[in-house]
Amino acid sequence: MKTREEIALELVRMCSSERQPVLSSDDLLALVDESRRGLLWEPNTAYQVDDIVFPATRNGRIYVCIGAGITGATEPSWTTNPYKGKLQTDGTCEWADDGTAWLERYDVKRAAWRGWLLKAQRCTEYADSKDESVDIKMNQLYDNCMKTAERYRPYNIY
Repeated sequence: MKTREEIALELVRMCSSERQPVLSSDDLLALVDESRRGLLWEPNTAYQVDDIVFPATRNGRIYVCIGAGITGATEPSWTTNPYKGKLQTDGTCEWADDGTAWLERYDVKRAAWRGWLLKAQRCTEYADSKDESVDIKMNQLYDNCMKTAERYRPYNIY
């Protein structure tokens, strides 16, 4: 499973972050955080309804919090029943099996899509400029960013 920092390094390439408009390392890490698919389960931790966790001991499933509370001191023996919705109690939290886990905790494609949208937004903050050798048309750069964003656009399949 890739770390937050490893995903940010992938985004450097996918979003051409060093090219104008530039995405800073803070921008990239924020994009990674927005693309997190779930949290890693932790002991003695407060969770809210709809939080999604991956078991610390991976079992191929993810779980959604349906009863807010605080987890126990030790990780529960997560149910691996193949039927979504199977309930699990953990400390004062209640969890429901939410199905098969993704391979990665972060959706790098979604993060890249959001990165190109952010670059496009930044294009709207600047005016066209021209000097002796450079002619910058921000509307063309905006269009290019939006076109590139479409390559990474997430699609919901129902």
